[in-house]
Amino acid sequence: MAVSNGIFQRRLLSLAIVLSGFASLGYQIVWSKRLAVGIGLEGPAILAMITAFMGGFAIGAFLLNSKIQSSDAPQKWLIRLEAVIAIWGGISIAITPFIPQLIDAFGLESQLHHWITFIASLVLFAPATIAMGATLPAMERTWTAQPGGRPQIGLIYALNTFGATTGVLGTTFVLIPALGLQLSLVTLSCISATLAVSLQLTLGSSPSTHVSTPLSTSPPDKATPFVQVLFWLGFLGMGLQVMGTRVLAHFLDNTVFSYASILAVYLCGTSLGSYFFQWKANSTSFPKHASWIPFALTAGLILACLFTIPQLPALSDRLAAWNDGHAWQWIVTELCLASLLLLGPVVGSGFLFSAHIHQIRRQGHAIGFPLGWNLLGATIAPVIFYYLTPLAGTRNLLLGIALGYSIAHRPPTLRLQAAALSIALIVFWLAPSNRTLLGLPPDESVSFVEAPAGTISIHHLPDGNKHLAVNNHFMMGGTKASTLEQRQAHLPLLIHPRPQSALFLGLGTGITLGAATHHPELRADAVELVPEIIDQLEVFADWNQFPFEKSRVNVTAIDARRYIRTSKKKYDVIIADVFHPARDGASLLYTQDHFQDVKSRLNPEGLFCQWLPLHQLDSTSLRCLKHTFEAVFEHASAWLLDHEISLPVVAFIGSLQPLSDLSNRLIEIEQNSPLGAALKRAKLHNVNRVASAFLADFEQLDQIPMTVPINTDDRQFLTYYLPHRETGKPPANLLSYFIPAGLEQNPQLTTPPYLLNSRQPFEPLLRSRNHYLRGQQAESRKDVRTAISHYLEGIKATPQFTLNYARCIQIATLFAQENPGFSIQILESLVTLHPTETLAKKILERIRE
Repeated sequence: MAVSNGIFQRRLLSLAIVLSGFASLGYQIVWSKRLAVGIGLEGPAILAMITAFMGGFAIGAFLLNSKIQSSDAPQKWLIRLEAVIAIWGGISIAITPFIPQLIDAFGLESQLHHWITFIASLVLFAPATIAMGATLPAMERTWTAQPGGRPQIGLIYALNTFGATTGVLGTTFVLIPALGLQLSLVTLSCISATLAVSLQLTLGSSPSTHVSTPLSTSPPDKATPFVQVLFWLGFLGMGLQVMGTRVLAHFLDNTVFSYASILAVYLCGTSLGSYFFQWKANSTSFPKHASWIPFALTAGLILACLFTIPQLPALSDRLAAWNDGHAWQWIVTELCLASLLLLGPVVGSGFLFSAHIHQIRRQGHAIGFPLGWNLLGATIAPVIFYYLTPLAGTRNLLLGIALGYSIAHRPPTLRLQAAALSIALIVFWLAPSNRTLLGLPPDESVSFVEAPAGTISIHHLPDGNKHLAVNNHFMMGGTKASTLEQRQAHLPLLIHPRPQSALFLGLGTGITLGAATHHPELRADAVELVPEIIDQLEVFADWNQFPFEKSRVNVTAIDARRYIRTSKKKYDVIIADVFHPARDGASLLYTQDHFQDVKSRLNPEGLFCQWLPLHQLDSTSLRCLKHTFEAVFEHASAWLLDHEISLPVVAFIGSLQPLSDLSNRLIEIEQNSPLGAALKRAKLHNVNRVASAFLADFEQLDQIPMTVPINTDDRQFLTYYLPHRETGKPPANLLSYFIPAGLEQNPQLTTPPYLLNSRQPFEPLLRSRNHYLRGQQAESRKDVRTAISHYLEGIKATPQFTLNYARCIQIATLFAQENPGFSIQILESLVTLHPTETLAKKILERIRE
């Protein structure tokens, strides 16, 4: 009966260990996301937060070690720890919304901000993180205290880490998307509370202990080498995760699911390694597993990764082809790439951790103290590798981690050290270059800088143009589209009656900010998250007017949200760059909370311009953004950056008051040669040019009730929806949302907005422009005849919008040899509709000849 009862209790305890790991990693994911909302996304701030969490775990392992080991009822300590986690998880529901105000109270100074982030994270979550750090010793002690129990640290750690793996995936893929951050905390708190109550009901009254020999809480000299190795295993293991995440950032989409996939693979590998050790330890003696062989194998697997990394792009393409565009393609691809790079070395790391903890336990010593040293090594690793990467480079750091594993075995013999160093030198000579590991071409067409936050690269194109990228993956602007980047500044600055001050959220190449310097009365501030991007402004000096006049332009390296929230300055115009909305953290720049903060930074006549990449959205996400924006700005309208819509970009412009008629101002500007010349280069030099950028007032768009939630800090809908949005449809199709059907039957649909109700009627111009956009949509479907029909209807509306005529000429010329009859038909229509323009007539005569 006692044996049967012991089996039941161990099974129940196994489930509790898994659920505890699930909740612990779930809390970390949710707290990290909630803190990111408050502290901003600067690398040092995020680093401070992670360090505080890991530091809390280490404190828990050190602080409560002796109390747990000296207790006659270790299960009661486990129950108390889970209860503390549940209670503090509940308390965090109330305190996390106030963290931004707490941190903001200390101002914008970067150094102080990072320290405040560390202290606030450490103190506010200390009860929970300290309890989490002590759960593994309490679990191990409780496990051996059950009837028939014996030390099985590898199995316990494997179960707990497996629970952590499911916690990462379950929280990221299910809980947060379905419930939001706050309700996810409620759910996790309920899990922890249920766990504590269940343990109390089943184990609370069980026999006090099954272990007759007390465990020592401070390892003697005999165990000290194993403790030292555990410290280095924590340091190297976390370093491997940091560097693996950094490398994969060059090949994955860097969505919220990308990091979850990497972390899940890391935890799963650790769990497998621990389980593998326990399986082997049951049949063979430990010293064979504690020899240098597992260290050498782990180091060898890391070195093999250096040769695997260059193959990741080809593998990603093959996986994409195999998945054939299915919605879950991105999950499979990212998990496979992360597994290929990290799984093998991490399995070795988990094996080694369990082996050394097991050896210390076999010598009759408690695991809390060595576990604390392991967590301490993991705590300092992110800081070291974050600041060391720009100095040493990704390639050398990965080699250093491999070398570290090869000599971490204590005591390393001179022969072992010499062999490890020799192999490292050979691999150093043969391994791919740092440029190759980062996915960059081998020639000098790309210059790059490894910054703490990522790789900043400048791509020099054969035609003399350049573009800026982060992690060789995210385009941050380029000179080939310099006219469009200039329009991103000019258009909102022209819509405002007389802007004196402007704020630019996002810098990139600086071309947009440089365009603003042509407005003579304007003073501009710009904020950029990645400091190293600011250092690259000089590279684009021929296009961005750098160096800027310091009395008129101020550039600051700071998170845009935090600047908006903490700055006391107000602006006439605030312009937000085109942010990739699916990128992890970027959707925070599209939330209702952020828009509210932006609104508070506007002067009474101010306006906010948010540029949107339609090619990275679908109809659901676009409607979500529209409803989120209009929930804040009563006066809102949509504007088109460019009439060529293969990759359309749209601006949402919101203001505190109805916008003014800009006709008189534009006439005045045309007479101002410096600004007028700049506007002419950007093709915005008259009222018609500006008017033709107008798409729709929000009141003209559909008012169908949304089933999709508004994007908020708590419910970051875009973050979790966009990575697996529907793909394959031409992005130009989304413009139909702004160009309602029935143009001919309902002329009110194209009535110009309040700001263009001037002396000149703009309805024919907008009607002609809409036909041009519809024509391009038809061309994207390979329906040239329908496109021509729209272009000709646009000319009928008014020939002042000249793009319809120009596009008809291009198509007629293109088909002159292949289908001359079709070309003649187009040209004859042009001659009839626009007889004062002679180009069509001349081409028609040449074709007939």
